[in-house]
Parts: sequence; structure tokens; C-alpha cells
Amino acid sequence: MIFLFISPEIPHDEINELEDIADIVHDHELKLEEWIVTLKEKISRKQAEDHITTFKKSNNVKYTEYKHVAKYVINKDNNSEGINVTYEIIIPQDQNYAPELVVVIEGTTLTTSTINEYKTILKHARNQFFTKKHMRFTCLTASKNGKIANDDFLKKLSKKLDLMYVSTQKDVINEVSDKETIYGYTPKWKNEIIIENKPLNIQFVIQRLDDEKQKVIIGTPLLITEY
Repeated sequence: MIFLFISPEIPHDEINELEDIADIVHDHELKLEEWIVTLKEKISRKQAEDHITTFKKSNNVKYTEYKHVAKYVINKDNNSEGINVTYEIIIPQDQNYAPELVVVIEGTTLTTSTINEYKTILKHARNQFFTKKHMRFTCLTASKNGKIANDDFLKKLSKKLDLMYVSTQKDVINEVSDKETIYGYTPKWKNEIIIENKPLNIQFVIQRLDDEKQKVIIGTPLLITEY
């Protein structure tokens, strides 16, 4: 039996996982494709209603229903640094389940000005919408033409982040494509999950798309997007 516990994020302005991951991509001469930072927190139905009312005053709110869940989506993409921000309020019809507020911040470049603007957006979202109980998930996708030396990549990553509790899972999809998933823990990041009494806060996937290209996806504390 696996017990999984995700600890709430403790805000530390000096800790920025996105910058650390971007440095890893740069060190290995990978091509950045996209990055996504997702903030999540359960809220009361009264808070959900208040947020929806506020959003409707100044934004176009898209409403959808799927099975037993109602979703309100507000998209803001007029950022000068090419950063897209999406606000989602998810409300289950079952009164026994709490609504959830989700803010997704994403982009395709990570210049100094982009990172500075991201920090501003992150701080605003934290202060205006979230408490210390929220969770933050960071994901970055990059690629490389040619082969990535998995062992060498892991060795350098382990040294940079002081990785502990490293485990590897390899999936051979077919004769052409294979995927390796690696989990670990770095004391540099405070966000973590607990699995079988061990802390983990980094997951990365190295996938060979074909003979000419490989893809790397790095996430903390774990990947919540499809890969």
C-alpha cells in the first residue's frame, strides 16, 4: 500500500523552482518548448461565488459543465512578456465536495524579463487568491536533436540539486520510442510529497520521440500534466 501526502507550499520568495529547472535546460543545451506553473487550493462555495462575481465585472467568463462538475474559466493573455494566465473555478455539484481554485501561468520563453514578470504574477496570485495551504506545481518541457545521455543527465542533475531517494522507471513503448521516468528529492525545494515515508519533490521524464529527437519534461513536486 502506498501512502501519498502532499504538503502545502510554504512561500519562500528566494526559492524559485522554475529558475532552477531553466538552468538545467540551459546547462544541457536543450531547447525550451513550454513551461507551466499551476497553483491549486480548495475553497468554500461562498469564496467561489465571490471570485466568479469579481471576474464577471472585468473579464469574459467561459462556463462549461462536464458530468457532475461546473467550471468557470477566465483567460488573460495580454501580457507583454508572452505569459498566459488562466483562472479556473471548479465547482462539484455534490455539496460534500469543496470547489477548487486553479491558476495556471504559462509561457514559451524564459528570459530575465520573463522570469521577473512571472514572479510579479505569482506574487499577485498568491496574495489575492490563495492562502498558505495552496499547492504549486511547476513543469517545464524541452527537447534536443540527437540523443540525451540519460546516465550523464541524471548524474549532473543529482549534483546540481543534491538529489536523494532517486528511483527510475523505464517504459519501452515500441522498438522506436522509449521513456524513462525518474523520481527524487532535493532539499533545495520546500514543496514535497511523501510516498512510503520518503519525501519526493522532483519527477522528470526523458522520452525518445524518434532517432533524431528526444523530449525532457521536468516537474515539481510531481508532473500533473499529460506526457
